[in-house]
Amino acid sequence: MQFFFTNFLSVSVKVGLSLLLLLFLPSCTPPDSTSELLQALQDAQGVLLGEALFRSELCLRNHPEDVNALLLNSYCIFVTATEPSQKAKALFNLDKATRLAPDSFTAWYYYGWALCENQQYREALPILEKAFELLPAGSSKKGEVLLLLSRCSSYNNLQDKGLKYLQPLRIHSPYNRWAEVYNNLGILALNRTDYPGAERSFKQALELEPNSPDLLQNLAVTYDLYLNDPIKAKKTYIQCLLALGNQEHLQTRLQIQNRLRQLTARQQSPTP
Repeated sequence: MQFFFTNFLSVSVKVGLSLLLLLFLPSCTPPDSTSELLQALQDAQGVLLGEALFRSELCLRNHPEDVNALLLNSYCIFVTATEPSQKAKALFNLDKATRLAPDSFTAWYYYGWALCENQQYREALPILEKAFELLPAGSSKKGEVLLLLSRCSSYNNLQDKGLKYLQPLRIHSPYNRWAEVYNNLGILALNRTDYPGAERSFKQALELEPNSPDLLQNLAVTYDLYLNDPIKAKKTYIQCLLALGNQEHLQTRLQIQNRLRQLTARQQSPTP
């Protein structure tokens, strides 16, 4: 079983993209493409990603190095991608945006975010550190950048960095109400073999997101493989299946069902 937890920022990032680019727009966008790009941004904000993709491509045909159009186009490609090659194209273009605008927080932030969403945590870490370095004073994105940095650090088992990035999130509102803060603490605890600490952190996260299949799976795996508590593991795996529903995540459902059968067979087998 794998630990995974990648979806908490999706809603805020989709809204935040348009807001960040609108702030960046006046100084970096050619005047003749401003209206087209503004319409593309409005489409993206309204989750009309196909329209936003089409309009941003029109902008790029006329101005292939327009950083705003490149960022928006890459974002739309990434979130609508159905093939790895499409995500690779988006990541390539986001990297290009950082080279075209090396002092742009927006470019570095969305490149790092996309790498995180693609679970390329090692590659994402220096990109997000650069974004944090360029973070405007008083930016509302500070918490999200710290959260992404903590995710990368946790999955790379960088204990000191992970705890450094998580500390301000744990003590300040509203960040201390974000479930991923405690999930990342749980991952760090597992990596340093503090299994009771991992259990506590995952439970704290579940208090905030009680029906999260990712968190339920993380807690179930902790009971199963680390705390050797098959009864709690089975109970939590079943809760995870209920949270997953019937239509999606087929591979995960099959893995959990197979593990439940193994645990049940082990409990029913006679003790030697």
